[in-house]
Order: sequence, then structure tokens, then C-alpha cells
Amino acid sequence: MKTINVKAGDRVRVIHKFSNSLQTTYQFEAEPVNAGEELSGIVEINGSNWLFPKPSITQKFLKSNLVEKGMWDTFYSVYVVPDCDVRVTSTGSNSSKMWLYLIIVAAVIAVAVVPILLSAG
Repeated sequence: MKTINVKAGDRVRVIHKFSNSLQTTYQFEAEPVNAGEELSGIVEINGSNWLFPKPSITQKFLKSNLVEKGMWDTFYSVYVVPDCDVRVTSTGSNSSKMWLYLIIVAAVIAVAVVPILLSAG
């Protein structure tokens, strides 16, 4: 887990991914550095369609944040702009479609290799 301290009003990148072409949900947690402060601010999500940038999406900065990276997001970055000093901890990603992609790749390889093996005998 990666932890980043962010000062109030600063725009800091907490996630940066380049070209893995997998749809993924990333999760990160936030908590105010000073007890008693209320967590607020924005999360800015920047993606692209291949090399062409898409408009930024913003959402509320919460204690538990989920952001979605699309399949075509070649360049993908998530920034936070908190209203108070915070500690942001990346808790990982959920690439739920990864197994589907691996099964498809294995099936394609099997379809290509089996006829070659059968004709070689």
C-alpha cells in the first residue's frame, strides 16, 4: 500500500497508469491529518481514448474513493485536491475482467496450436 500526504489546496496525482488496456476499478482511502477536521475536496479523473484526451471527470473526495479506468484509457491519472491536509492510502485495484482476458487468450492459442500439433503427427 502506498501512502501520500497532501496539503490543503494542493493538486496531487495519486494514481497514474499507462496503456494496460484493461478495465479496472482503483480504490484509495483518505483521512484528515488533523483530528476533528472534516474531509472534503475533489477527485479529478483524467483519461484518454488512445492518444486523444477525454474531458476530466470530477467527483467528491470521500473517506473511501473508487475510480474506474476504462478499457481504452491509454493514459490514466487521478488527482486529489483536498480542503484540509490529508493522508491518502492506495488500497489497490480490482481487475475483475483479467480472468476473462486470460481465458480468451488461452482459447485463441489453443485453437492455433492444436491443428499444428495434430498435423505434425
